[in-house]
Amino acid sequence: MGIVRSNFGSWATAVIVSLVFAAAAWARQDAAGEYDRLGALFAEYESDPQSPWVVEWDSESDFLRKGVVDDSMRAWLERARPLVPDLLRATDLPYRRALDREQGFAMLLPHLSQHRTMARALRVLMVDARRNDPARFASLLRAQARLGERAAEDGTLISSLVAMSIGSLGRGELEGMLSRGEIDGALAREALDATAGISQRRDLRISDAMENERAALALEMNRITELSGEERGGRIDLLTGHLDGGDGALAAAFSDEALAAFPAQHAAYGEAMQRILEAPDAASARAEAERLDRAAEAGEFGALHRLLAPAISRVVERAWSYEESWESLRADLNALADGTKQPSDFMNAAVHYMRASAAAMQLRVDEQDDIDAVRRGARALPEELRASARTMLVRLEPSIAAELLAGSRCGRLRFAGDALERLDVSPTGADDFGLVLLTQPGINGAVRTMLAAALLPEVPVSGLHPKPVAPAQELASAAVRIAGHYATTGRMAHAIAARHMLRDAADALEVLDAEGRIDAEGRASLDAALARLDAADPLGLRRASERERSLLEDWQVLAAKTEPFMSVADAPIVAVAEPARYERLSANELLFLTAVAAGVPVGLRAEDCSCPLHGPLIDMRPWFDGAAIEKVAAARTRVVERARTLLERDAKPSSETDRARPTLQGSPLEGLDVAPPVELVRLATDAAADIARLRAIASRR
Repeated sequence: MGIVRSNFGSWATAVIVSLVFAAAAWARQDAAGEYDRLGALFAEYESDPQSPWVVEWDSESDFLRKGVVDDSMRAWLERARPLVPDLLRATDLPYRRALDREQGFAMLLPHLSQHRTMARALRVLMVDARRNDPARFASLLRAQARLGERAAEDGTLISSLVAMSIGSLGRGELEGMLSRGEIDGALAREALDATAGISQRRDLRISDAMENERAALALEMNRITELSGEERGGRIDLLTGHLDGGDGALAAAFSDEALAAFPAQHAAYGEAMQRILEAPDAASARAEAERLDRAAEAGEFGALHRLLAPAISRVVERAWSYEESWESLRADLNALADGTKQPSDFMNAAVHYMRASAAAMQLRVDEQDDIDAVRRGARALPEELRASARTMLVRLEPSIAAELLAGSRCGRLRFAGDALERLDVSPTGADDFGLVLLTQPGINGAVRTMLAAALLPEVPVSGLHPKPVAPAQELASAAVRIAGHYATTGRMAHAIAARHMLRDAADALEVLDAEGRIDAEGRASLDAALARLDAADPLGLRRASERERSLLEDWQVLAAKTEPFMSVADAPIVAVAEPARYERLSANELLFLTAVAAGVPVGLRAEDCSCPLHGPLIDMRPWFDGAAIEKVAAARTRVVERARTLLERDAKPSSETDRARPTLQGSPLEGLDVAPPVELVRLATDAAADIARLRAIASRR
């Protein structure tokens, strides 16, 4: 008998083991099972005390931005790389995940957390592959995109948002690669194919998600209607436990009368939701979504919808923005794929310009004096001073002239934070308003430093005098290309900077031309640089005016940029009652209001700061009317006072969310002594004269 039991036990053990392996094998034939297994492993690796996501230093950030592989990242990569084949294999497996929608709002989706974890891991593995195994990059990109597609299949708002987040990770990586010229035609075609299923709004299953959310709400209300007493109270508590509402409001929302009225209200809510889904364009969809949210908040669909309906406008805004961003990227990739554009056309000059600007900002005032003296008259200086300046300019060449030259050969200039996230000097915070932007100080000083190097008399190459980064004529033409870049950003401050770059370039090129240092190749290079300027708006003043007009219409943007207002009970800016009033403002008036909103930066204040900002290469004070700058400061004080007055008049003390926006009934210039810091018509006229000088040099034979 003991032998029989023993044999039976062995047999049973074998059966159990075989069933376990069979189950595991079956799981590996289904992507959902594989994702659960791999997600658990990556979650374990991520939560390890020494993982890049836990250690105190910026291990992951340094790797993604600069390629730094520290001990923590090295250990993580050694554990993660062996899982890559399984991740890639899961991409092609069928995906089956049953959801019990009868649970209503109690339905849990823990696998979405694992999707996010794997998506983060795949981003790191994609960067790793780009550096060490480029052929595998597109496969990893496809695996990440498939994760997003499959997350969206759950058909809930949270799953759509997770899919959006995953798709944005891949898009961000491609945008960074594009800006660095790392995507050629072949890789562009692979990237287009890999991301085809996650780049459009419909891929997010927003329509399914909104309908399922609506069905879940109806299910919950039906269930509560059928319950009574403690059971009903328990279900209501389960449903509203995370909400901040008083007992009275909850009791009214779930009264028998409210529950009886719910079906008809829910049908009306569904019709409004359908209008969003059927909207023909982004503007219409956003308007319908905002209308729905306002109506729900106002109680037009009853107390239950006011309490429980999601903020649809946020989801709609994110979904359309997501699609618009992907459309822009895919247009660039298609241009590379079909050969109509080259990688250099999409390279972002911002990285190079920011590095050069930062280097220029390190120059002491006395160093700026010496360099500016060379720029203004190199041949008139004693040889001893020229030799000293030459030594300094040779030292600065890698950090300034070489960076500017590389940037000038890039196809475009974009100062978006995500495009610069790999730089320590990446701008953060307010860079939309003002006469001087965070992306600006130092750039004109850097260009002048490069022009000074070009204007030094040529000397034979030797150990003491290495070969320059480029001929003098090419450095001077680069200054024109840089001005053209800054004229495209849609920023008034950059347009003003571009105008002074053009003047400095024209001055330098006239000297080089008089000295016979411009040949046919140099004139052709200058002509090509001039051809890149917009003939109708070479400084980009019109585009900048329109952009700043739209920003001024948004009081919330102004609020985020205007610190003194923040003390005024979080209502820091005055919105005009009729936004159309901004359309009536001239470009000079817009510039004045922009300056008032941002305040006068240190670099433009009359008093000397004894800092690099006031050195002769970088000082921007001569660009502006000093008396007008003082009026800007006075107007800013007046606007703050006006904001406080209007807030006290219009604010409702009942709650933060109900507080009315303080509004100004008249012009936004009401009570202000308007004095534009720069006369824009004159600015454009002077720029046209400088461009004419440059064209004359380019055309001379």
